[in-house]
Amino acid sequence: MKKEKDHKSIITLIAVYIITADKQIDNKELDTIYAYNKNCIDIENEINNIFSDDDNKILLSDLVKELSFFPDTIIYEAYNLFLDIIYSDGFCHIKEQEKLNEIKKILPFNDSSLAILELSFLEKSKKSLYKEEKKKDDKFYKKAINNSDQSDKKEKEILLNGPQFVQKIKQISKTAKFDLKFVEEVISESSNRIVKLINSLENNKLKNHNRKDEEFDGFVSQLQRTIKEMSTNHLQENIQVLNKKKRSVDYFTISFLGRTKAGKSTLHSIITKDGDDAIGVGKVRTTRYNRVYNWENLRIVDTPGIGAPGGMSDVEIAESIVDESDLICYLVTDDAIQETEFQFLSEIKKKNKPVVILLNVKENLEIESRKNLFLKNPNKWRERRDNKSIQGHIDRINDYMIKYYNSNHYRVIPVMLLASKLSEIETDTSVKKILYDGSNVEEFLISLKSTVFENGHLRKSQNIIDGTNFRLNAFHSDINYQYLALSDIISRLKKEKISFSDFLKKNKGGYEQNLKDEVETYVSKIRKFARDFAINNCELSESKLTKLWEKELLSRGYKQQLEKRISEEFDIIQTEIRSRLNEFLESFQLFFNNLSFNIKKDSTFNTRSFLKIGGSLIGVVGAVVGFCGLVSNPIGWVIAIGGILVGLSNLLFKSKANKIKEAQEKIEKSLIKGINDFEIHLKKEISKSLDKMLFDYDKSVNDNMGKLIIEAEAFQKLLKTELDFSNSKVDILNKAMMIRVLQHTKHLDLDFDVNKFVSEDKTIIDIQRDFKKNQIELKTSHQLESKDVIKISELLQCDFKVYGTKIK
Repeated sequence: MKKEKDHKSIITLIAVYIITADKQIDNKELDTIYAYNKNCIDIENEINNIFSDDDNKILLSDLVKELSFFPDTIIYEAYNLFLDIIYSDGFCHIKEQEKLNEIKKILPFNDSSLAILELSFLEKSKKSLYKEEKKKDDKFYKKAINNSDQSDKKEKEILLNGPQFVQKIKQISKTAKFDLKFVEEVISESSNRIVKLINSLENNKLKNHNRKDEEFDGFVSQLQRTIKEMSTNHLQENIQVLNKKKRSVDYFTISFLGRTKAGKSTLHSIITKDGDDAIGVGKVRTTRYNRVYNWENLRIVDTPGIGAPGGMSDVEIAESIVDESDLICYLVTDDAIQETEFQFLSEIKKKNKPVVILLNVKENLEIESRKNLFLKNPNKWRERRDNKSIQGHIDRINDYMIKYYNSNHYRVIPVMLLASKLSEIETDTSVKKILYDGSNVEEFLISLKSTVFENGHLRKSQNIIDGTNFRLNAFHSDINYQYLALSDIISRLKKEKISFSDFLKKNKGGYEQNLKDEVETYVSKIRKFARDFAINNCELSESKLTKLWEKELLSRGYKQQLEKRISEEFDIIQTEIRSRLNEFLESFQLFFNNLSFNIKKDSTFNTRSFLKIGGSLIGVVGAVVGFCGLVSNPIGWVIAIGGILVGLSNLLFKSKANKIKEAQEKIEKSLIKGINDFEIHLKKEISKSLDKMLFDYDKSVNDNMGKLIIEAEAFQKLLKTELDFSNSKVDILNKAMMIRVLQHTKHLDLDFDVNKFVSEDKTIIDIQRDFKKNQIELKTSHQLESKDVIKISELLQCDFKVYGTKIK
C-alpha cells in the first residue's frame, strides 16, 4: 500500500474484503461503497483483484495496518462503513463478524462505542428493508380496481408493482419469523441431543474394557467415530442453515442457477437494470461469488455457472445459496440442453426447493435479417410446430426433470433474453416494445411476482419449515441406516450362534463313530497279534512275557499307528468345524462389507480376528493328543498279563500238549481281556476328549458372538433412542407444514404462530411422508377439493394426497 493513497481508498478496499467474506456480493453493499467513495474508479484494479482473489491483491493485514496510522476519527469513520455494509441486508453473517473481529485485532477501538454503533445500524437496517409505500400509488391502485374498463392484466400489473405487493412481502416476512422461531426451538432441541450423543461417544461408555480384544475395540471405536462424525456434521449444518434462514427471513429470495453462459447475468441485468454497472463486472470474473440484487422488494441471487472454469468451488458456491432460496429459477438454453446440467437438480431436490425452468432460446437477432424476421412475427419462435419447434427441447427437459428432480409439478417458461436485451438499446419506441414483448420476459417476471403474491406464505414456510425437516430427516435416515445395518449384523450373529451349536450337535455322533471305528480297526489288529503272541511265547515267565509283549508292540508300531490315526481323525473333525466357521466368517465379511457400514476403506477390520474364532482353539489338538497318550502307555496291557503264571501252576499234572494249549489260551484270554478293557477305556476317554473339544468350540463361538451381540445391542439401543427422538421432531415439522398448507387453502384461519396450531390442532389425523419418493399423504377432518390438492402438489412440487375423515 502506497502512503499517498487517501484513507477513503484504504477503507474502501478493506470494505471489499468484508463484502466477500460471506461469498456473496450484495448490490446494497456495492451501493454503500459507491455512496462512501465517489472515486472508486481510481482503485478499480485493486478492488477487482480482491473480488477475483488474485495473487496480486493487497493483503487485508497490510490495509488494516496502514489504516491504524490514521486518527481515531478516521478509524471511527471506517467502522461506520464496515457496519453499514454488514447490516445492509438486516443480518450480520457469521463470516462477516469473523472478518470484523479479524480487523479489530489490528485496528482497536472503544468496544462500548462499537457496540452502540452496531446496535444503531441493526435498528436502521430493519427499518429500510422495504420500499416506502407512496400514497399516490395507493390511490392509483384503488382507482384501477374501481374502473370497469381496466383490463385484468393491467390490474395485475398495478397490484404486483404497488404498495400492496410491499405489504405482502412484509406479511410473508412476519409469518416467516414465527416459522423461524418454531424451527429454532426444534433445531435447538435436536442440537442439544446431538451434543449429548457426541459426549457419550467421546467418553466411550459403550466400550467393554473387560475384553482384551483389540480388533473388536477397533470396530467399536470406528463405529463411534462414524456416528460422531455424522452427528458433528449435522450439528454444523444445523447452525449454518439456521443462519442462512435468519439472513433471508425478511426477504423473498429467488435464486438463478444454471450452467455458465446460460444467460443468468443477462437476465439479472434485464430485471435489475444495474447488473452490468456493478464493480468488477465485465472486468474480471466476479461470478465466483453469489451476486445479490434487490428488485421490487424481492431478493434476487445470481450464482456462478455450473461447469464454469472455477470447477467444484463454483458448484459449492451455488449450493450455498440454495438453503436461503424460496424459489429456484433454473436456466437452460435451447442450443445445449445437456443431461449433466440437470444432475445438479438432484441436490436442489434434496433440500426440497421448488423450481421453475427458464428456457432461454438463443437466436442471434443482432444479425439484421434475423431481427427483421423476428419483428414481423415476434411470437413465431414460441408457436411454431415444425422441426425448429421448442417443444423438442421442452420434452428433453421433462425427461431430465423426472430423472433428477423426481417431479412433474413444475413450469417451463421459454424466453428470448437477447430480444429483451436489445430492446434496452433500441431507440425506436415501437420496435423496442415488439422486442420486449416478443422476448416473453414479461410473462416470466409476472409469473415470479404472482407466485410470490399468491403463494409467498407457503413458499416461505416450505423453505423454513420443510427445508429444516429435510435436513432433520436426512440425519434421521443416516441414523436409521446405521441402526438397520446393526440390526442385520445382530440378527445374523444370533442365527449363526444357534446354527453353529446345532451343527456341532448334529455332527457329534458321526465324529464319535469315526473315532471309535479307528480304534476298533487297530484294536482288531492287536487282538490278532495277541493270539499269535500267546502261541509263540506260552512257556515264558511272566516278567519275560511282559517285556516281550511290550517290545513286540513297540516294534510293530501299533501304538504309534493308533495314536496317529486318532490324532488325524481329530484333525479331520477340527478341519471340518473350522471350514464351517470359515464359510460363515467369509460370508459375514462379505455381508459386512456390502453393508457399506461407513467403516473407512483403509480399515484393517477382519471378522476372523474380530470373532477370535480359531486362534484361541489351536490348543485343542494338543489336549486331544494328550488323551490319546493312553495308547502310548501299555500299563493296561501289562496288568492284563498279570496272573498268567498262577494259572500255569495248575496245569502240572496234564499232558505237555494240553498244558501248552491251555497256557496259550490263558495268555490269549488274559491279553484279550486287557485289550478289551483298554478299548472300552480308550473309547470313553476319546468321547470325553471329543466332548471337551466340541464344548470348547461352542463356548468360544458363543462367548465371542455373545459379547459382540451384547455390545452391538448397546449401540442399537442408543441409536433407537436417537431415532425415536428425531422421528418425533420430523413428525412435528410435518404437522407444522401441513398446518401452513391448510391455512393456505383457507381450511384453517391464518395465524402467524404456527407453534400454537401444532399443539392445539386436532383436525390433522395423520401424515405419511416419504421423502425419497417425494410423496405426502394427509389424513384430515377437512374436506379438500381436487383443485386444492392439485394446487398444493404444484406448489410443493410433490405427489400430495388427502384422505378425509371425521373426528370421533
